[in-house]
Amino acid sequence: MTAGSWNVRTMLQASKMAEIANELLKYDLDITALHEIRWKGYGRIKKPRNILLYSGAEKQGEQGVGFIIKRSLENSIIDFEPISSRLCKVRIKGKFYNTTVVNAHAPTESAKVEQKEQFYEALNRCCDQIPKHDALLILGDFNAKIGKEPANKLVAGQHTLHEETSENGLILCQFAEANELIISSTCFEHRDIHKGTWNDPAGRTVNQINHVLINKRRATIVEDVKTMRGANCDSDHFLIRAIIRHKISRTYKKNRRTNLDGIYISWKTKTRKMNIKNTLWKS
Repeated sequence: MTAGSWNVRTMLQASKMAEIANELLKYDLDITALHEIRWKGYGRIKKPRNILLYSGAEKQGEQGVGFIIKRSLENSIIDFEPISSRLCKVRIKGKFYNTTVVNAHAPTESAKVEQKEQFYEALNRCCDQIPKHDALLILGDFNAKIGKEPANKLVAGQHTLHEETSENGLILCQFAEANELIISSTCFEHRDIHKGTWNDPAGRTVNQINHVLINKRRATIVEDVKTMRGANCDSDHFLIRAIIRHKISRTYKKNRRTNLDGIYISWKTKTRKMNIKNTLWKS
Protein backbone atom coordinates (compact mmCIF):
# COMPACT_ATOMS: atom_id res chain seq x y z
CA MET A 1 0.00 0.00 0.00
CA THR A 2 1.35 3.43 -0.94
CA ALA A 3 -0.06 6.54 0.70
CA GLY A 4 0.57 10.20 -0.06
CA SER A 5 0.06 13.61 1.53
CA TRP A 6 0.00 16.85 -0.45
CA ASN A 7 -1.04 20.43 0.25
CA VAL A 8 -2.23 21.45 -3.23
CA ARG A 9 -3.11 25.03 -2.15
CA THR A 10 -6.32 25.04 -4.19
CA MET A 11 -8.46 22.96 -6.54
CA LEU A 12 -10.73 25.78 -7.67
CA GLN A 13 -9.10 26.22 -11.08
CA ALA A 14 -10.47 24.39 -14.08
CA SER A 15 -8.83 20.99 -14.75
CA LYS A 16 -6.80 21.22 -11.50
CA MET A 17 -8.21 17.91 -10.24
CA ALA A 18 -7.13 16.14 -13.45
CA GLU A 19 -3.67 17.70 -13.19
CA ILE A 20 -3.24 16.45 -9.63
CA ALA A 21 -4.57 12.99 -10.49
CA ASN A 22 -2.06 12.68 -13.34
CA GLU A 23 0.81 13.61 -11.03
CA LEU A 24 -0.28 11.03 -8.45
CA LEU A 25 -0.52 8.38 -11.17
CA LYS A 26 3.20 8.79 -11.88
CA TYR A 27 4.01 7.72 -8.33
CA ASP A 28 1.46 4.87 -8.21
CA LEU A 29 -0.22 6.08 -5.01
CA ASP A 30 -3.19 4.05 -3.72
CA ILE A 31 -4.55 6.79 -1.46
CA THR A 32 -3.49 10.42 -1.12
CA ALA A 33 -4.59 12.98 1.46
CA LEU A 34 -5.07 16.42 -0.09
CA HIS A 35 -5.03 19.64 1.93
CA GLU A 36 -6.42 23.09 1.09
CA ILE A 37 -8.66 22.00 -1.76
CA ARG A 38 -10.94 24.95 -0.84
CA TRP A 39 -14.20 23.41 -2.01
CA LYS A 40 -17.54 23.99 -0.38
CA GLY A 41 -19.42 21.22 1.48
CA TYR A 42 -18.59 17.53 1.23
CA GLY A 43 -19.15 14.70 -1.22
CA ARG A 44 -17.78 12.07 -3.56
CA ILE A 45 -16.70 12.40 -7.19
CA LYS A 46 -16.05 9.34 -9.35
CA LYS A 47 -13.65 9.43 -12.28
CA PRO A 48 -12.52 6.57 -14.56
CA ARG A 49 -9.20 6.16 -12.73
CA ASN A 50 -9.88 7.50 -9.23
CA ILE A 51 -12.39 8.64 -6.61
CA LEU A 52 -12.28 11.95 -4.75
CA LEU A 53 -13.78 12.11 -1.26
CA TYR A 54 -13.78 15.64 0.14
CA SER A 55 -14.77 17.62 3.23
CA GLY A 56 -14.90 21.39 2.89
CA ALA A 57 -16.05 24.50 4.71
CA GLU A 58 -19.47 26.12 4.52
CA LYS A 59 -17.93 28.87 2.39
CA GLN A 60 -15.98 28.20 -0.79
CA GLY A 61 -12.34 29.22 -0.83
CA GLU A 62 -11.48 28.22 2.73
CA GLN A 63 -9.31 25.24 3.74
CA GLY A 64 -10.86 21.88 2.79
CA VAL A 65 -9.40 18.37 2.89
CA GLY A 66 -10.00 15.18 0.94
CA PHE A 67 -8.72 11.86 -0.39
CA ILE A 68 -7.93 10.72 -3.91
CA ILE A 69 -8.19 6.92 -4.05
CA LYS A 70 -7.57 4.54 -6.94
CA ARG A 71 -10.82 3.50 -8.60
CA SER A 72 -9.73 -0.14 -8.35
CA LEU A 73 -9.98 0.17 -4.55
CA GLU A 74 -13.54 1.53 -4.58
CA ASN A 75 -15.05 -1.64 -3.10
CA SER A 76 -12.41 -1.69 -0.36
CA ILE A 77 -13.71 1.58 1.12
CA ILE A 78 -15.69 0.69 4.24
CA ASP A 79 -16.61 4.20 5.32
CA PHE A 80 -15.82 7.87 4.77
CA GLU A 81 -16.55 10.55 7.37
CA PRO A 82 -16.25 14.28 6.58
CA ILE A 83 -15.62 15.87 9.99
CA SER A 84 -14.73 19.48 9.16
CA SER A 85 -12.80 21.61 6.70
CA ARG A 86 -9.62 20.49 8.48
CA LEU A 87 -10.41 16.84 9.24
CA CYS A 88 -11.82 13.79 7.51
CA LYS A 89 -11.19 10.06 7.66
CA VAL A 90 -11.67 6.98 5.52
CA ARG A 91 -11.62 3.31 6.55
CA ILE A 92 -10.06 0.80 4.17
CA LYS A 93 -10.63 -2.96 4.31
CA GLY A 94 -7.39 -4.89 4.72
CA LYS A 95 -6.53 -8.53 4.22
CA PHE A 96 -5.63 -9.12 7.89
CA TYR A 97 -6.87 -5.91 9.56
CA ASN A 98 -8.47 -2.67 8.47
CA THR A 99 -6.78 0.70 8.18
CA THR A 100 -8.28 4.04 9.16
CA VAL A 101 -6.60 6.94 7.38
CA VAL A 102 -7.09 10.41 8.86
CA ASN A 103 -6.48 13.57 6.85
CA ALA A 104 -5.49 16.50 9.09
CA HIS A 105 -4.66 20.12 8.31
CA ALA A 106 -3.56 21.99 11.44
CA PRO A 107 -3.61 25.78 11.91
CA THR A 108 -0.41 27.68 11.10
CA GLU A 109 2.19 28.72 13.65
CA SER A 110 0.76 32.26 13.81
CA ALA A 111 -2.85 31.10 14.45
CA LYS A 112 -4.57 31.82 17.75
CA VAL A 113 -4.13 29.39 20.63
CA GLU A 114 -7.89 28.77 20.69
CA GLN A 115 -7.84 27.60 17.06
CA LYS A 116 -5.04 25.14 17.76
CA GLU A 117 -6.79 23.80 20.85
CA GLN A 118 -10.05 23.31 18.93
CA PHE A 119 -8.24 21.47 16.14
CA TYR A 120 -6.42 19.04 18.43
CA GLU A 121 -9.53 18.43 20.51
CA ALA A 122 -11.36 17.41 17.33
CA LEU A 123 -8.40 15.25 16.26
CA ASN A 124 -8.37 13.54 19.66
CA ARG A 125 -12.09 12.75 19.41
CA CYS A 126 -11.52 11.38 15.92
CA CYS A 127 -8.75 9.06 17.15
CA ASP A 128 -10.82 7.88 20.12
CA GLN A 129 -13.59 6.67 17.80
CA ILE A 130 -11.32 4.46 15.69
CA PRO A 131 -11.59 0.68 16.32
CA LYS A 132 -8.69 -0.47 18.48
CA HIS A 133 -7.64 -3.27 16.10
CA ASP A 134 -7.32 -0.91 13.11
CA ALA A 135 -4.04 0.49 11.88
CA LEU A 136 -4.32 4.26 12.42
CA LEU A 137 -2.51 6.30 9.78
CA ILE A 138 -2.59 10.11 9.99
CA LEU A 139 -1.50 12.07 6.92
CA GLY A 140 -1.34 15.75 7.66
CA ASP A 141 -0.07 19.24 7.06
CA PHE A 142 0.62 20.05 10.72
CA ASN A 143 2.67 23.23 10.08
CA ALA A 144 5.00 21.74 12.68
CA LYS A 145 8.80 21.62 12.75
CA ILE A 146 10.20 18.73 14.81
CA GLY A 147 13.64 19.28 16.33
CA LYS A 148 16.41 16.91 17.36
CA GLU A 149 15.97 17.37 21.11
CA PRO A 150 16.41 14.10 23.07
CA ALA A 151 12.85 14.38 24.43
CA ASN A 152 11.43 13.91 20.92
CA LYS A 153 13.30 10.72 20.01
CA LEU A 154 10.70 8.39 21.51
CA VAL A 155 7.94 9.68 19.22
CA ALA A 156 9.84 11.25 16.31
CA GLY A 157 13.12 9.44 15.78
CA GLN A 158 16.33 11.34 15.02
CA HIS A 159 16.26 12.01 11.27
CA THR A 160 14.31 15.26 11.26
CA LEU A 161 15.37 18.20 9.11
CA HIS A 162 15.34 20.77 11.92
CA GLU A 163 17.48 21.31 14.99
CA GLU A 164 14.83 22.97 17.16
CA THR A 165 11.15 22.20 17.68
CA SER A 166 8.60 24.89 16.92
CA GLU A 167 5.53 25.58 19.07
CA ASN A 168 3.35 23.57 16.69
CA GLY A 169 5.95 20.82 16.72
CA LEU A 170 5.82 20.63 20.50
CA ILE A 171 2.03 20.32 20.40
CA LEU A 172 2.28 17.57 17.76
CA CYS A 173 4.82 15.60 19.82
CA GLN A 174 2.60 15.87 22.91
CA PHE A 175 -0.40 14.70 20.88
CA ALA A 176 1.58 11.74 19.50
CA GLU A 177 2.80 10.72 22.96
CA ALA A 178 -0.68 10.98 24.50
CA ASN A 179 -2.23 8.82 21.75
CA GLU A 180 0.64 6.30 21.47
CA LEU A 181 1.60 7.37 17.96
CA ILE A 182 4.91 7.51 16.12
CA ILE A 183 5.83 10.38 13.79
CA SER A 184 7.18 8.19 11.00
CA SER A 185 8.13 11.03 8.66
CA THR A 186 11.15 11.85 10.86
CA CYS A 187 12.28 8.26 11.44
CA PHE A 188 13.96 7.49 8.10
CA GLU A 189 17.43 8.53 7.03
CA HIS A 190 17.37 10.51 3.78
CA ARG A 191 19.23 13.42 2.27
CA ASP A 192 17.87 16.78 3.45
CA ILE A 193 16.49 17.48 -0.02
CA HIS A 194 14.13 14.50 0.45
CA LYS A 195 12.94 15.62 3.90
CA GLY A 196 11.64 19.13 3.26
CA THR A 197 7.93 19.44 2.48
CA TRP A 198 7.49 23.21 2.04
CA ASN A 199 9.52 25.74 0.09
CA ASP A 200 9.08 29.47 0.59
CA PRO A 201 8.31 31.53 -2.56
CA ALA A 202 11.83 32.99 -2.56
CA GLY A 203 13.30 29.49 -2.56
CA ARG A 204 15.61 30.20 0.38
CA THR A 205 13.88 28.24 3.14
CA VAL A 206 12.75 24.63 3.15
CA ASN A 207 10.81 23.27 6.14
CA GLN A 208 9.58 19.82 7.10
CA ILE A 209 6.05 20.62 8.29
CA ASN A 210 3.96 17.81 6.73
CA HIS A 211 4.05 14.55 8.65
CA VAL A 212 2.93 10.91 8.68
CA LEU A 213 1.86 9.35 11.98
CA ILE A 214 1.07 5.70 12.78
CA ASN A 215 -0.06 3.99 15.98
CA LYS A 216 2.78 2.28 17.86
CA ARG A 217 1.43 -1.26 17.61
CA ARG A 218 1.53 -0.96 13.80
CA ALA A 219 4.62 1.24 13.54
CA THR A 220 6.74 -1.40 11.80
CA ILE A 221 4.45 -1.53 8.76
CA VAL A 222 5.73 1.88 7.62
CA GLU A 223 8.75 1.03 5.49
CA ASP A 224 9.66 4.49 4.20
CA VAL A 225 8.51 8.13 4.08
CA LYS A 226 10.06 10.41 1.51
CA THR A 227 9.42 13.70 -0.30
CA MET A 228 8.74 13.44 -4.04
CA ARG A 229 10.04 16.76 -5.39
CA GLY A 230 9.23 15.89 -9.00
CA ALA A 231 5.46 16.17 -8.54
CA ASN A 232 4.13 19.58 -9.57
CA CYS A 233 0.72 21.23 -9.25
CA ASP A 234 1.74 24.89 -8.79
CA SER A 235 1.97 24.48 -5.01
CA ASP A 236 4.73 25.54 -2.63
CA HIS A 237 4.37 22.16 -0.89
CA PHE A 238 5.96 18.91 -2.02
CA LEU A 239 4.25 15.54 -2.29
CA ILE A 240 5.06 13.02 0.46
CA ARG A 241 4.95 9.29 -0.26
CA ALA A 242 4.78 6.63 2.44
CA ILE A 243 5.29 2.94 1.69
CA ILE A 244 3.12 0.79 3.98
CA ARG A 245 3.61 -2.98 4.34
CA HIS A 246 -0.09 -3.75 4.33
CA LYS A 247 -2.34 -5.57 1.86
CA ILE A 248 -5.62 -3.97 0.91
CA SER A 249 -8.47 -6.45 0.51
CA ARG A 250 -9.70 -6.06 -3.03
CA THR A 251 -13.35 -7.09 -3.07
CA TYR A 252 -15.39 -7.34 -6.24
CA LYS A 253 -19.14 -7.09 -6.56
CA LYS A 254 -20.73 -9.87 -8.59
CA ASN A 255 -23.34 -9.02 -11.17
CA ARG A 256 -26.63 -10.31 -9.82
CA ARG A 257 -30.29 -10.16 -10.78
CA THR A 258 -33.38 -11.17 -8.86
CA ASN A 259 -36.53 -13.05 -9.83
CA LEU A 260 -40.04 -11.84 -9.01
CA ASP A 261 -39.89 -13.41 -5.54
CA GLY A 262 -36.74 -11.41 -4.65
CA ILE A 263 -34.49 -14.51 -4.69
CA TYR A 264 -30.94 -13.82 -5.91
CA ILE A 265 -29.94 -15.72 -9.03
CA SER A 266 -26.37 -15.91 -10.30
CA TRP A 267 -26.07 -15.72 -14.11
CA LYS A 268 -22.57 -17.15 -14.35
CA THR A 269 -23.59 -20.32 -16.23
CA LYS A 270 -26.65 -21.44 -18.14
CA THR A 271 -26.77 -24.70 -16.18
CA ARG A 272 -26.93 -22.90 -12.84
CA LYS A 273 -29.62 -20.56 -14.17
CA MET A 274 -31.81 -23.32 -15.56
CA ASN A 275 -31.54 -25.47 -12.40
CA ILE A 276 -32.67 -22.57 -10.19
CA LYS A 277 -35.43 -21.63 -12.63
CA ASN A 278 -36.83 -25.20 -12.75
CA THR A 279 -36.69 -25.48 -8.97
CA LEU A 280 -38.66 -22.25 -8.57
CA TRP A 281 -41.35 -23.36 -11.07
CA LYS A 282 -41.76 -26.77 -9.39
CA SER A 283 -42.18 -25.19 -5.97
